[in-house]
Amino acid sequence: MAVAKRPIVRSNSRPKKKQSWLGRTLSGTYAKPAIVVLVFMVIGGGSAFLAMAATTTSSLWSTSTLPKTIDSGENGSIELGVRFKSNVAGYVTGVRFYKSALNKGTHTGSLWDKSGKLLASVTFTGESASGWQTANFAQPVSVASGTVYTISYHAPQGHFSINNNYFNKMALTNGHLTALRERSGQPNGVFTYTAGTSYPAQNGDGDNFWVDVLFSTSLLNSQPAPAAPTGVVATAQSSTSVSVSWQASVSDSPIAHYMVYRNGTKLADVGTATTYTDSTAIASTTYNYQVLGMDSNGLSSVLSQSASVTTPASTTTGGGTGSGGTGTGTGPGSTSGGNTGSACPLPKYPDATCTGVPAGTSLTVVSGDMNISTANTVVDSKDIRGCIDVTA
Repeated sequence: MAVAKRPIVRSNSRPKKKQSWLGRTLSGTYAKPAIVVLVFMVIGGGSAFLAMAATTTSSLWSTSTLPKTIDSGENGSIELGVRFKSNVAGYVTGVRFYKSALNKGTHTGSLWDKSGKLLASVTFTGESASGWQTANFAQPVSVASGTVYTISYHAPQGHFSINNNYFNKMALTNGHLTALRERSGQPNGVFTYTAGTSYPAQNGDGDNFWVDVLFSTSLLNSQPAPAAPTGVVATAQSSTSVSVSWQASVSDSPIAHYMVYRNGTKLADVGTATTYTDSTAIASTTYNYQVLGMDSNGLSSVLSQSASVTTPASTTTGGGTGSGGTGTGTGPGSTSGGNTGSACPLPKYPDATCTGVPAGTSLTVVSGDMNISTANTVVDSKDIRGCIDVTA
C-alpha cells in the first residue's frame, strides 16, 4: 500500500508531567515482560497491602517503539492487520494499535484464524488522544504453536500509522511471537476497506500498520480455555472412508467434547474420543481435517492445525453387459458386470461414488442435439454437446 509520507515534527520543549509511583509502575506494563497485579485488602482502619505477580505477557513491540509515519493521511474506513504465529501454545489476551491524533471514531480489535474465521473481538474504550491503545478480550483465546493467525483493528476514519515495506526484508521476532515476513502467496501487512469489522485479506505489500497482539503462555484466570488438540493425522482407509486421530488437548478442566471439522465445516461431536472415522468421504477428493476441544465448563479451544488427505479413486465401474430385469442390454438397466448399484441403494440419490465415466473409457463426441426415435436404442460412451430428444 503506497501512501504519502508526512514529515513528523517533534518538540522537546513540553514540560514533563510528574507521575506518581503507581503511574511510573503501570506505564511500563507492556514494555516489559511482566505485568503488575494489584490486590487491595481493607484491614481495620483502612490499611492495605500490594501484591505483585510476574506473568509472561508479551507483544511484538514495546510501548517505546514508534511508527515512522504517525498519520498516513488516508481517511477511508479500513481494517488493518498483521499476521503472526507463536513458537509455543498459549493465549491471545488482547490487541493493541498505535493511534494518530486524527485516527478517531470507535475502534474494534479482532483475532482471526488463517481461514478468516473470527475468534474474538473487543471494542476499545478509554482511549487517549494518540499513542498506543490497548483492549483485552472478554475471554482469552487459546492458540496453537506454529499456526498463523491475524490480529487486526478497525479504523472507521482512517489516519492510521504506517511503515512502508516493513515486512519485506525480514520477519520480526520478539520472544515467542513472530510477525511473518512478506513472501509470495504469504502476505503480511494486510487490510481491507470496509464499513465495519471484516477479515483483512488484501495484501499491503509488507507495510506495517502498527497493530499488535497481547500474548501469554499462562494465565491468572483460574479457568483458561483448553489448548488446541495437537498431532492431527488423517489417513484414507478407502475411497469413501478417512480415519482421523489426534493428541488430547492440554486443559485445566476435563475435556468433555472433541469436534471434528472437515474443510472448515463441523462434521461430528465425538465426545472424549481422540479418533474418528469419516465414512461420508468421496473418492478422488482432497479433505482438510481439524479438531476443536471443549472442556466441562463449555470453554473451547481454537481449531487445531489441519491434516490433509486425498481419497483414492473408486474401485467400482459403471456400465457393463449382462441380463437386466426385462432383457439384455448395457448401461444402468444392467445388473451384472460393472457397478451393481450397491453403492447407491434406493432411495439414495446417485453421487460421485457410484456414477460417472469409468476409468479408461473413450467417449465419442456428438456435436449438437441427438434425436432418438427407435425403441430400445442404447446410448453408450457418448459425449453429447447438445440436447437429447427422445420420441421412441
